[in-house]
Amino acid sequence: YGFLVDKDTREETAVLSCIDVTTGLASSCVVPTKGLADYPIAVLRRFILECGRTQGVLQTDQEPALRALARGLASYTGLSVRQSPAYSHESQGSVERYHGTLWQQVRTLREAVRVNYDHEIKAGDAMATWMVKHATWLYNRYLVHSDGKTSYERWWNHHYNKDICEFAETLLYKPARSDLPKSESDWHYGVWLGKCTQSDEHYIGTKDGVIRTRNIRRLPMSEWYQKDYLLAVTGTPWQPTGPVSYTHLRAH
Repeated sequence: YGFLVDKDTREETAVLSCIDVTTGLASSCVVPTKGLADYPIAVLRRFILECGRTQGVLQTDQEPALRALARGLASYTGLSVRQSPAYSHESQGSVERYHGTLWQQVRTLREAVRVNYDHEIKAGDAMATWMVKHATWLYNRYLVHSDGKTSYERWWNHHYNKDICEFAETLLYKPARSDLPKSESDWHYGVWLGKCTQSDEHYIGTKDGVIRTRNIRRLPMSEWYQKDYLLAVTGTPWQPTGPVSYTHLRAH
């Protein structure tokens, strides 16, 4: 685990991270609480499938919450579990190095929103959950390792070459399905939150929740930062439509 810390209240928000040591592919997500629960299990199961791991070892540190989570995950995946020696930072070196890069990327995204919107994303905000998710997505696709390849290229044998938007950019989106009369526009304003790893669809934040769509239109740059739409986003990856108990919800 790592933590986002609110600079005013010092309240901590837990971030769960995992890294595949073969490819360097990483996964990080904000979790409302540490330990065993359906949402982090779903995220990690999806990540293991993404990495193509049918055999392997889940290594954690000695923290009880992580050990419980790893045992629960192993029961679904068939992977074995081991703990690194106590106080051995070298044993967890891959994920600790990744964390250093992740926090730099998160700070960059947060600062961009502060400058563009005159708004500070706090550690407990819904936007922070997507910020961490997108920072990891960027890491996997654009950070070049010592062999000259990204983690994405190591696994898929080609570069990621699709277009993306700026995190938190205001744009127009078209829902995958619409019940509006033909006389009304299918295009609506929303905020770009990143892309889905599995489907490559866009995550769009709206006042009614976070949705996935393939259809977006970028606005002129003078219209990229409309604060009302940013502040309307309350959905999170574990509850796209807004706050509710998370423990029995699937990953988005």
